[in-house]
Amino acid sequence: MLVRPATRQDLEAFYGRGDFPTARALVGVIADEVVAVAGVSLRHGRRIVFADINESVDRNSFSFRRAAVAAIRFVQKAGFDAAFANPNESTAPHLLQRVGLERLGPSEHGDFYEVKR
Repeated sequence: MLVRPATRQDLEAFYGRGDFPTARALVGVIADEVVAVAGVSLRHGRRIVFADINESVDRNSFSFRRAAVAAIRFVQKAGFDAAFANPNESTAPHLLQRVGLERLGPSEHGDFYEVKR
């Protein structure tokens, strides 16, 4: 998996057309296809961590793990306040705790995590 800075075209290819908030992000690319996106977006004055991974990605592969480490370092360097996580994503709690977030409870956008105080 190749990891590189995301472009607007990458986000449109992955998510479809849409209005994307200001963001700094990385993408994971396999065979010229964007298969993962991770970064920090500015919403309502807060820096929110986000990450989405295509179901086809082998999450146990060495290249995925290397990409995940790069994404964690990237978001830590960018700085963040909070995150929303899909409660059905089994890897989210561990990764969010690893970057210093704690779960505060459910919200309309998923489980809400905030920087530990």
